[in-house]
Amino acid sequence: MKKWQKILIIVVAVILGLGIIKNPVVKTIVTAGASHVMGARVRIMSFAVGVFKQGVRIKGLKVYNPRGFPKEVLMDIGQVNVKYKLPAVLKGKLHLPQVVFDLKELVVIKNKDGKLNIDALRVVKQKEKKKKSKKMAMQIDELRLNLGKVIVKDYSKTELPVVLGYDINVKNKVYKNIKSAQQLAALVMLESIGPAGLKGAAVYSAPALLGVGLLPAGVAGVLASKDSSIAEYRVSREAAYKKVGKLIKRIGGNVQEDKKDYLIKAKVYDSDVTVKFSKGKKRGVRVKVTARKLVVPKPEVAEGIMYQISKILK
Repeated sequence: MKKWQKILIIVVAVILGLGIIKNPVVKTIVTAGASHVMGARVRIMSFAVGVFKQGVRIKGLKVYNPRGFPKEVLMDIGQVNVKYKLPAVLKGKLHLPQVVFDLKELVVIKNKDGKLNIDALRVVKQKEKKKKSKKMAMQIDELRLNLGKVIVKDYSKTELPVVLGYDINVKNKVYKNIKSAQQLAALVMLESIGPAGLKGAAVYSAPALLGVGLLPAGVAGVLASKDSSIAEYRVSREAAYKKVGKLIKRIGGNVQEDKKDYLIKAKVYDSDVTVKFSKGKKRGVRVKVTARKLVVPKPEVAEGIMYQISKILK
């Protein structure tokens, strides 16, 4: 067991064993441990741990890109709920009967050299190293995954990235018998990038890390055939129309604007795209992005454009 792991176990065990729950202290320890496992900066918005109910709730957990990639969020995790066994912690083992993991968004970046940000994470590289020391004992009896969207930014083809979005739509998918934090992180990434078609990612060569029984049997996400993405923003329709118009001109071509009906049409990522603006329910604007290539729906294009719109309107 590594020195930092021993320290983590001792500190957490003492805090929990004495019942002196100082959430900020435990939050700092968990943040440091997560950063070490991932090999990237981790931030946690809120952290709550209970002794009598023996549970942990983490909200607003964000994993940032590793070195060599833009200083942006790689994984936006809305919430993690954990049930733990205190006697096991006091004995130096993390026994977690259940972990519920809610991933809001995963942003995969392919740089100009064709390298992926997820491949640069320590959790992916770890499988290539020989086991030289005993790992901290960990047992997750049941893992429940809820996965939202995957955004893929590809800088390898053009100066401006080609941005595509995928609605993974995984709800309460269950895995059993997880043995390490590395397995947990690898499973989340595998389930997320499968529907996005990133088959060249290094995390796919993770059988040695995960074990055959844990590998996904196929594409987990259910990708809708709809060709549109809809969202509401707290800005005026006029301001949204103007800002989005500039964005579409930057990433697309053959732009046609209809200010009277608040419509923008263009060719983006080889697809026919229409952006429509209408009044929102809460004094804002409702934006609908539709994308098709001939008669084939292109939901990934619509989601990718909406992702970029959200960055300029939020």
